[in-house]
Amino acid sequence: MKYNESYYVIFAAHALSEANSYFESVYIFCTDGHFRRLEENAVKHKVYHEDDVVIVDFGDAKYDGKNYLI
Repeated sequence: MKYNESYYVIFAAHALSEANSYFESVYIFCTDGHFRRLEENAVKHKVYHEDDVVIVDFGDAKYDGKNYLI
């Protein structure tokens, strides 16, 4: 998702275990067939457990001209 010239990934917080709130094992499946760790390109992130939302900020990083990682 793009907002104010920054790119974000948003997903449900329940996808993280309480012990894994820092994305050690959260990966993105890329169009080249590889998995990449979500935190590799993240600038910052915020976990909202009560609202069941995680917002990951990728800054102005743009991948392949799309609003999602490849």
